[in-house]
Amino acid sequence: MRKTFSMQRLILILTLTLVLQTISKADDIKEIEIEGISIGDSLLDYMSKKKIDNAEAFFYPMSKKYKEVIIELNPEIYDQISASIEVKDNKYIIHSMMADISFKNNFEKCKPQKKLIVNDISSILGRGVVEIQDDEYKRSVDKSGKSYEISTTFFLENGDNIRVICTNWSEEMRAEDRLTVALNTSEFYKWLLNEAYN
Repeated sequence: MRKTFSMQRLILILTLTLVLQTISKADDIKEIEIEGISIGDSLLDYMSKKKIDNAEAFFYPMSKKYKEVIIELNPEIYDQISASIEVKDNKYIIHSMMADISFKNNFEKCKPQKKLIVNDISSILGRGVVEIQDDEYKRSVDKSGKSYEISTTFFLENGDNIRVICTNWSEEMRAEDRLTVALNTSEFYKWLLNEAYN
């Protein structure tokens, strides 16, 4: 069910949820919470082992080191939150998180919300950020070549990163445009770049 409060309020809550706890340790991604969940937590704190093991997991095409599972909770802000864990880790430690808000074929509304979040993260992370990278690229899964993303990535001193992404899906993909906030450990991000698709 869609939220009834205004988009302006939603974005205020969204940004505060993301970055309020980063003031004291701007170089540590584990200090950031999304709906009370942090990198480094055990997924077992939020779902039973049985539900995690039986969930329909997403695997990247070239490596099954990690699997991504949708967290079964009722988010206050996001439409969906997912977490990536190592397949062989019996502690189910979270190495990456993604939180999505759907814009239902309204990419132009996503862009200003992305900008607000990026500005808030920039002002609060401060010296903990060593690089900010803006990108625009096509989604390879769309063979029509019409789907694309615009993203801003904050790289922290220890190699962890925060990504804020707007995705514009083509009509051929029959998917909803969305805003995504992603948190990645350095280890997971290196795997994503070097093994997940290669």
